[in-house]
Amino acid sequence: MKLVRLDLADAAIASQLLELQSEGYAVEADLVGSNEIPPLRETLPELQACGETFLGALVGTVLAGAISWKLDGDTIDLHRLVVHPAHCRKGIGVTLVRAALAADPSARRAIVQTGAANAPATALYLQEGFEPAGEIEPVPGIRVACFTKLLR
Repeated sequence: MKLVRLDLADAAIASQLLELQSEGYAVEADLVGSNEIPPLRETLPELQACGETFLGALVGTVLAGAISWKLDGDTIDLHRLVVHPAHCRKGIGVTLVRAALAADPSARRAIVQTGAANAPATALYLQEGFEPAGEIEPVPGIRVACFTKLLR
């Protein structure tokens, strides 16, 4: 596996990421019981304009996973973590999380949210030292678990 920064100005790369999101977030949609996950409805122009930093995991030439974040002061806000279903349980998600958290040495804290019913994602964040920080319900019936981690 090779980690690479993804340049979403390149339409071919952005299209690969959009396809990966479609495949990967469909699994989360099944877990949480809703297709209202924003990346499932995102268009190519919306993805390209999101303002997030993206890191991809290549297995050979295939984009098998990706993570994105924004830096807000001294906080890394993880926005997306997606792994293609054919590449789950191979360490791609944890490798991407660790790489994103190490991307900015000035960051002192990290935050992330995931569907509360997404047990694999919740387990990954807890394994990586994140602590529960409550839940929110952005739309009726959809519970989102919030996590935080001190980095330095």
